[in-house]
Amino acid sequence: MNVHSIIDDAKQDFERSYAYLKSEYSKISTGKASPAVLENVQAEAYSMQQPLKSLSVISPQDSQTLIVKPFDKSTLKDLESAIQAANLGLNPTNMGEHLLVSFPPLTEERRIEIAKKLKVDAEEVKVSIRKARQKAQQRFKELESNAEISKDDLVSAEKKLQLQVDAANDTIEEILKQKQADIMKV
Repeated sequence: MNVHSIIDDAKQDFERSYAYLKSEYSKISTGKASPAVLENVQAEAYSMQQPLKSLSVISPQDSQTLIVKPFDKSTLKDLESAIQAANLGLNPTNMGEHLLVSFPPLTEERRIEIAKKLKVDAEEVKVSIRKARQKAQQRFKELESNAEISKDDLVSAEKKLQLQVDAANDTIEEILKQKQADIMKV
């Protein structure tokens, strides 16, 4: 194991953190119909909890409405109940063979509330970045204590790692600003 592989491992952890943040942000409604908002809603069907995406096709009808077409029509009521119980502020309309889920326009108050939640999510990801940095720093210190690298190499490695951490935090801030701009756009 060398310094470069430790830094590469940390960068991979950072990239997983970005992917997680983007995934979480894709689930947040911006007032536009997005299938990602409903995909992981859990419905009770066939005596077990399952995500909506495994029980139905979720597709946009227009920019404000999703169509949820169950694979088995007998689960339609279960899907409807699950969407209502998910506390997403959405009320599905049962059309007999499918559900229509309309996304109401966001109020200014709701937009501000969502923007605050986005910031909290970004901070949680920054914590995971710091944990990855700490793990890498411990590995550097192990290399130094085993006389595999010198004290100067340790200092140099920590500086290189910190540059990567700063870049990761900048990327998180960019992702946050972009999503906040989407939310605040009327």
